[in-house]
Amino acid sequence: MNVIILKPEVFTQYKSKIGIMLYTDENSPQVNFFTGHKHLKLDQNQIQTPSIEEIEDAVIADDHLRELAEEHNLVEIHHNNDIEDYMEYYSEFN
Repeated sequence: MNVIILKPEVFTQYKSKIGIMLYTDENSPQVNFFTGHKHLKLDQNQIQTPSIEEIEDAVIADDHLRELAEEHNLVEIHHNNDIEDYMEYYSEFN
């Protein structure tokens, strides 16, 4: 699976959990933090900005976060099944 992060600025980290900041005004002292499982209202100083690699890893590992990110057009997911499907097809007939 290949993940392309389209809007990295909305991904945030609270403690060790990466989530998405949605429905938050730019100048708000608090943010709405969504993980796919939970919604938390956090102070701006409680969140950090994760790296692109950390976001990609979290999106790949967490089905709920990936689904939420896809619903809001924050990521593109590409499945690398074409080669595997072809090799399976090829092996069946040879």
